[in-house]
This record gives sequence, C-alpha cells and structure tokens, in this order.
Amino acid sequence: MQSNENNLDSLMKIVSEASVNTDMYLRENQRTSSATLIAVAAWIESLHIVANIANKTQNADIISLVADQRVIIFPLLKMLEMYQEDSDVAALIIDIKDISTVFKSLKSIELASSTSTEKGIKNVGTNKSYLLSKEELKSILEKTESLRNKITN
Repeated sequence: MQSNENNLDSLMKIVSEASVNTDMYLRENQRTSSATLIAVAAWIESLHIVANIANKTQNADIISLVADQRVIIFPLLKMLEMYQEDSDVAALIIDIKDISTVFKSLKSIELASSTSTEKGIKNVGTNKSYLLSKEELKSILEKTESLRNKITN
C-alpha cells in the first residue's frame, strides 16, 4: 500500500512540474494566450468531472464544490478577456459567459464568521457559500459538457 502512495505522490509531482514548466515556457515565449487557454481548459474539465459526480451522487458536499466555482468563473472570464483578440479565446469567452449566467443566478448564504492566523497575519471575515438547485446543476453540467465537446471534437 505504501508503494502505491509513493507512486501516486511521484506521479502528482511529475504532473505538477510538467504543468508549471509548460506554463513557464509558454509565458517566456509570448504565448500567454495559449497558457490561459490551457488553464481554462483544465478548469472546464475539472468542472465537468465534478458536476457529473455531483449529479450522479447528489452528495451535498460535492454539489457545494460545483456551486463554489462561482468565485472562480468571473476572474477566469476577466483573464480570458485580456486575450479576446485571439479568435479561439473569443469563442471560448462566449461559452464561458453562457455558463456564468447560471453561476450568477445562484443564491448566496452567509456562513459563520471565521478567524484564522496564517503566517502571523490574523484574518477575520465571513464565509459565503452558494446554493445550487438540481436544475441549476443540470444546466451547468449540460453547458459544460457542450463546451467540452466543442473543445475536444
């Protein structure tokens, strides 16, 4: 069992290093729009996987993971808009905006205030989470699947 954990750790390290190296190479060679497309594609694939699992299991924690992507999709759009002159990016923006309409409609709930100390800095604030209905989850899943199919076909 320990051997498998070590293999998994090694694999994760290799994948992580490859990702960082690819990103650095693309950025150093003025291919930042390509680096952005790769990052967004990875997010789309992750959202697709998690939304599928959430839909199949109806597990509240996993559904919450999908809903929490609301905090990511809007900065992601801003990042894409920096490269909207690229036709591939421009097309992707349209589809991501379509998905974002579902996230924008999610109801937020305030969670208990929290206090944490990280690196000697005290953080105080409220946590926000989002409610995701079955219909909204289905819509996110369908839109994400459609976009994923456009990218992979």
